[in-house]
Amino acid sequence: MRVVVLHDLGSTGADAVARLGLGGTGCDVPDLRGHGADDRPIAPGSLDLDPVACELAHELALPHAAEPVALVGLGLGAAVALRVAVLRPEAVAAVVAVLPSGTDRPLPPHLRAYPVIGELLIRYGPYDGATRFRRTGPFHAVELASPASGAALLAQFRAPRARERAARLVDLPRQPALRAGDAAAAAGIPTTVIAASGDPLHPVEVARLWAARLPHAALVEVEATRDPREAAGRLRAAVARALPL
Repeated sequence: MRVVVLHDLGSTGADAVARLGLGGTGCDVPDLRGHGADDRPIAPGSLDLDPVACELAHELALPHAAEPVALVGLGLGAAVALRVAVLRPEAVAAVVAVLPSGTDRPLPPHLRAYPVIGELLIRYGPYDGATRFRRTGPFHAVELASPASGAALLAQFRAPRARERAARLVDLPRQPALRAGDAAAAAGIPTTVIAASGDPLHPVEVARLWAARLPHAALVEVEATRDPREAAGRLRAAVARALPL
């Protein structure tokens, strides 16, 4: 079965396949608008999940592909995968939502750091913006919970064309990932939601919310561990088990 891997906010398809252990599997690995190799211009206020999902479906030749595809989405990618499933259900064979971050509300508390980063990039640029961000409450809250997650936020300032693409960090976290009618529209599509503890940018509670709002979905909670390598391995194993054969 054709598998499409969708990356997280401010990341790339290559990063997603590496984190999920799907490199070398022949997956399709697109870069969403304003990310990675995508060179389409973006402006503040121009990004919305439904158009992003429609663009992706068009790029993947859905629903005209020879067979439905399995969508594996990480973070923001999970939200995009769900939107594609809702908008083009006949073209989707399965959805694997890994560490979803969006909820049924715009800009939930755990995502508030991203618009702060975006606005600092626009106003001050990468270097001064990062210096100012280190002094903000959103950064301190994330870093206190997880130094690795704090470092991931700072990495947004070093991303290629960070200032030019800052609108993605401002707009996309404000888009609700779960919407009225989603459960009915995607009810016939096998869906797995994968959660892992210890990541304040992708809280377990969000994955549980997804499972509650999508009654047809199976929830898999990866067992916690203090060893980062072991945690990564457990996440990859959960993804591998969730993929349709």
